[in-house]
Amino acid sequence: MVYSQIAKFTTNYWLRHCHPINLCLHIIGIPLTLWGFISLIKLQFLTGLVDLIIGFGLQFIGHLIQGSEMGEIYLANKFWQNRKNKL
Repeated sequence: MVYSQIAKFTTNYWLRHCHPINLCLHIIGIPLTLWGFISLIKLQFLTGLVDLIIGFGLQFIGHLIQGSEMGEIYLANKFWQNRKNKL
């Protein structure tokens, strides 16, 4: 069961990141976003915010180029659909 969920996630991820520019922007943007969170934890607010904005911005631009949703938006929509279906 866990294997099938991982396989489904991986397939879906690659389908949403197959454009070479989108993939390159993610290779830069994801570590920068993570570094932003780490900087915020270390109370380096300015560096953290700048890194987060640039990191998420690069990922957003990549998804605009590819024409797909950002992962956070995709997950939020899935969450709300599942929640709505349970009501």
